[in-house]
Amino acid sequence: MVAKHKVKNAVSFITDFEEALAGEALSIALRADRPNEIQVAYHYLADCALIRGDAAKAVGLYVESLRAAIRYGNRMEAVFELEGGAMALAGVGRDSKSMRLLGAALEAGIAPVATIHGARAELSLTFLFAP
Repeated sequence: MVAKHKVKNAVSFITDFEEALAGEALSIALRADRPNEIQVAYHYLADCALIRGDAAKAVGLYVESLRAAIRYGNRMEAVFELEGGAMALAGVGRDSKSMRLLGAALEAGIAPVATIHGARAELSLTFLFAP
């Protein structure tokens, strides 16, 4: 039991440190208006939220990361954000919506580049925001 507690404390310490760094990186990226770095920082913060068990917070962070990925035109990163959003939605008990979003992510992953911009991306954002 002691070993489990030590591991949990170590993970928490590492997550605290990395989350602080990602928050600072996000601040710098936002000031510099660098969509690629904004996307990476939001994604990392969303991952930290999932590690902490805060799936509701992760949903919003994956949405912001998806917006940034779309803004700088990185289709593959956008697909990763859709997948992250699906994991977070499952974490808050929205399994049906999670599976639909995951299906959209898989479809977008093999669809032509143009489809991730515009309608499909907006549809995916709608999945994340809708109740």
